[in-house]
Order: sequence, then structure tokens, then C-alpha cells
Amino acid sequence: MKATGCVSDEGKSSEADTRSGSPALGIALTLIVIAAAVVRFRASAGDLWLDEIWSLHFASSVLSPVEILTQIHHDNNHILNTLLLYFLGDRENWMIYRIPAIAAGTVAVICSSLIARRWARLEALTAVLLTGSSYLMIHYSSEARGYALVVPFALLSFLMMRRCLEGHRLAPVLFWLMVVLGFLSHLIFVHVYIALLVWSLVRFVKTSRRWSQVALNVVRCHAVPIGFVIALYFVHVRHIVISGGPVFSALGVVVRTAALTLGAPETGPMAVAAAGAVLVIIVFGLLMLARDRSDSTVFFAVVIVLSPGLLLLIRPPQLLYVRYFLISVAFLVLLLSRLLASLYRCGPVGRVVYVAVMLAIMSGGGVYTADLLKHGRGHYVDALTYMVENTPGNVVTIGSDHDFRNKTILDYYAPRFGGIKRITYYDKSMWPQEGPDWLILHNWARDVLPPGAVTDLFGHAYSLTRSYRYARLSGWNWFLYRREQ
Repeated sequence: MKATGCVSDEGKSSEADTRSGSPALGIALTLIVIAAAVVRFRASAGDLWLDEIWSLHFASSVLSPVEILTQIHHDNNHILNTLLLYFLGDRENWMIYRIPAIAAGTVAVICSSLIARRWARLEALTAVLLTGSSYLMIHYSSEARGYALVVPFALLSFLMMRRCLEGHRLAPVLFWLMVVLGFLSHLIFVHVYIALLVWSLVRFVKTSRRWSQVALNVVRCHAVPIGFVIALYFVHVRHIVISGGPVFSALGVVVRTAALTLGAPETGPMAVAAAGAVLVIIVFGLLMLARDRSDSTVFFAVVIVLSPGLLLLIRPPQLLYVRYFLISVAFLVLLLSRLLASLYRCGPVGRVVYVAVMLAIMSGGGVYTADLLKHGRGHYVDALTYMVENTPGNVVTIGSDHDFRNKTILDYYAPRFGGIKRITYYDKSMWPQEGPDWLILHNWARDVLPPGAVTDLFGHAYSLTRSYRYARLSGWNWFLYRREQ
């Protein structure tokens, strides 16, 4: 059955469209998934940055896996990721630590197809293209942290909840598993779980004749997940210590997230325009789902807008970053896929708009991805190599503007040069009178121009010799200064 008008009916035409799959679509989806996996693999080839190295430190500091949950109460301890690092052990090739993230990012692309396929084939193709090429998804599925893992579990939990609501016998058990793994991946999973809880309550109230039946259904789907969340809170969450970092305004982070999602410039008027475009996408996307009388409308409204917004109002985080909205972005991309596919069915003008928007988003994201492939999360090994090769004698002495951040990175990579020269880092309070040979200044600004020369606390002059840039979001620039003789 073909859709009538610009928007297909979710329960009729889309279902028929879904059943009438073609080999060509399957081949196309497979090729896109493979391409997405290749891009994520290539993006994972750069140096590890601070938070990944920090996670490795957590994994190597415990005596048993249980202590990861019971002893390391830190916001950088993404439990499932730390467990994976623990079992991977000490590896010379640090790219191995990112393999779970690459796999999870690829699974997320497949899940987007499975969710959108329930609407129609074009929605599935659009969702795979947008999710597979999304800069934010590529970035966070190519580094060894919990953000890569939480997205596929969020998408899978949506699929399992849908099966629960359709009455599949084993669906609740699989849903429990997805929720548990989601929370262990990262606590931002709370946004999708709140949305799933509200969605299921709406469905139970609509389809049940008695309140006792509503209560029974809620217990069947949510008793285990809620019990786990309570236990996790008392064992781990209430003890969490928040680490430091750069401070950004909440509005600025939201605008930047919208811009990066649509492949627009991340600052300036175009970023604000992108935020406005995202608002339009949300409004019209939700109206479209409501027109189809889809009760998943409430889910998308909560997971994209209401849950993140409500938590920001109730308890603003000490530090706010783009990555905290990653789950909302994943479902926003699905909503956008539905909206664009509906536009495509509106005729020639709709097809032009569809192609133009897809090209704009994918090309804009491609520019960001190319920058990630070039610079990664920093060039720390290159900087160390340069200092080792350009320091006479057998000892390389280094100081910096931030002892913890830079020293943690240096301590991780320095042993790889142990057979060449000894690398010694001096905390700022322990600098020798003559000053270290090298001074590292770090910075997050993309286009910052470092000064050509600086002086240390003792008045020693240092000249800028190298600038090592990073892409964005994870890591930082390193500006390398050498002490003047």
C-alpha cells in the first residue's frame, strides 16, 4: 500500500513498505554500515587523550573487576568501558582499547536502520546515512570511553521496549539487559530510560482496562531496571566525584551540539541558525508522529527535549559538554530521517529539499570528520618525539602549565622512549633553578595564536618551536616552547 499525501501512516503504508524490502536496499544498507565502520576505524588511529588514559589508570589500579564499581567513584569511570579496559590489559598498541567503541558505533548505525525500518525503507536508508556519517557519532565511537557504548544500548532498549509493548514473551528480559548495560555504559542513559518509562506508561494506560493491569505491566517491564538503578545509586552514583575541565555556558553547549549535529559551523550566526533549524525539526517531527497517531511521539519528545531540559533545570551540572547530549542526538537523527523521508514523498520540490539537506548535513559533517582524521585528539607522541630528537644528552626535562593534565599524558607515552632517553617531568613547584628544557602550554581554542615567547617563574625565556593542534571535543592543543640558552 502506498502512502497518501506527504506523510505515510505509520500503522498502514509504512508497515507494508517495511515488509516489501528489496535486495538492493539490503545491499545499500550493508555497504553504508561497512563504510561507517571503516571511517570509525580510521578515526580511532590517533593518540589516546587524557580521559582515555585516565580510564586505563582506573582499570589497572584495581585488584578485581568488582572494585571498578565499588571503589572507583569518579565521573570518568564509565563502568562498562573500564571493565573492558581491565580485561584487555596492558597493550603496546593502544588502538586495541578503542575496538569496543568502534564495534559499538557500528552497531548503533545498524540499530538506527532497524528502528527506522519500522517506518519505511526510505526512512531506514536515510537514518543509516545520517547516523553513519554523523560527526558526533564518529567522534565518540572512535575513542575508548563509555559514550560509544551507551548509544547502541539506548537504541536497543527502544527496540526491546517496543517488543515489550507488542507482547513478545522474552522482550522484558532483553529490555532489562539493555537497560542495565546502558546505565553501566554511562549515566546519561537516564535520558532514554525516563523516556521509555513515560512511553510505556502512556501505552499501558491506553491499552489496559483496569489500573491493576497497568500496575502489573509496569512491574513486568520496569521492576528489575528500577531496582538496579536504586542499587547503582547507593553503591556508586552517590559517591561520585566530579573532575575539573573547561567551563562553557549551557546555552553555548546546546547551540554547539545543534551545529555539530547538522554539520554547520560550531560558532557564530550559522551555529545559531542550526539551533533554530533543530528546533524546527523537533517541532515538525513530533507533529508528524502525532498526526500518524504514534504513541512513540511522547518518547521522542522526552528523550530529545524534556528529560535533558528538566535535569538541567533541576540540577545544572557543574560542567556541561556536547557529549552529554549524545543520546538525544541519536534519536534526533532518527526523527530527522522520518521528516526528510516524508518531504521526499511530497513531489519534485520535496525531493530537491531532501537531497539538498542530506548533502549539506553530510558534507558539513565530512569536513569535521576530515579534521578528526588529520589531527585526532592531539599529537602527543609527535611532540615527545620532537623533544627527544632535539635535546642533547640523555635526559629530556619538561614543564607545563598544568601538572595533572599534561603530566598524565607524558607519563603514559614516556616509557615508549625509555630506550632512547630519559624523560623527566617537573611539577611547577619543583622546577630546577635553570628551568626545564621544554615548556608545554595547552589550550582548547581552535584558532588561538600562541605567543612567540614566554618566561617562566624564574625569568627564563622560552621560544615557541612547534604547535600541535587537535580536532575538537576531546583533547587539546599543545604548544611547545624551548628554553633559550
